[in-house]
Amino acid sequence: MNDEFLYKNNCSVIVFNDFNFNTLSDEDLDLIEKNSTELKYKKNEIIIKQGAFSTNVVYLHKGLVKLKMDGNIKPLILKIASSHSIIGLTSLTDKYNTYPFSVIAYEDSIVKLINTDTLKTLIKQNTNFANKIIDCLNLSLLQLYGRFYSFENSQSFGRLAKLLICLAKNVYKSEEFKLSFSRNELAELTGLTTESVIRTLKKFKEDKLIEDNNKVIKIINSEGLEKLCLM
Repeated sequence: MNDEFLYKNNCSVIVFNDFNFNTLSDEDLDLIEKNSTELKYKKNEIIIKQGAFSTNVVYLHKGLVKLKMDGNIKPLILKIASSHSIIGLTSLTDKYNTYPFSVIAYEDSIVKLINTDTLKTLIKQNTNFANKIIDCLNLSLLQLYGRFYSFENSQSFGRLAKLLICLAKNVYKSEEFKLSFSRNELAELTGLTTESVIRTLKKFKEDKLIEDNNKVIKIINSEGLEKLCLM
């Protein structure tokens, strides 16, 4: 696995955020509907708690959440998930029956909790759907490799530049967006201190790479940010 591959797959946001159920029949979709629950969560509410029994897979219909793992020293933010992401596929294994991370809403979100036994049944019956689940698991693992490779091989400017580009491409779909994250949350996502994030954003503004007006970020020199990603 080379540096270029890891660089291209180091986004903090789940990149397969267009998951759909179009390989399933109407009968299969009806089975999911009968064995799932749609719930609404407010900002900062816990959707899944680390260590809880894993009886459901989460389909994020709308919103923005973080996957957080608590440790002995400090919590670790694994990834961000935006609308149309599927989360918690590890609960499909029979060897572990608890969630290895928490899922917490960054903003008001709507999720569908799908019973794992129902998904297992559909995976056994539908090869195309099974392949889609396998693709999601593989992409998730490759993305995780790239993300933590980046942590070890990037300076603070590079980490924050990558995050801004990643958010623009995979969450907001625009180079101008209202940021849903506090400076402290940006620090969590980049493995930096809050002070370092504030200093780096200020430097980006001074260097005319971005504009930052009341949490509305506008990338005005994407090429410059991309160059910093290599640092």
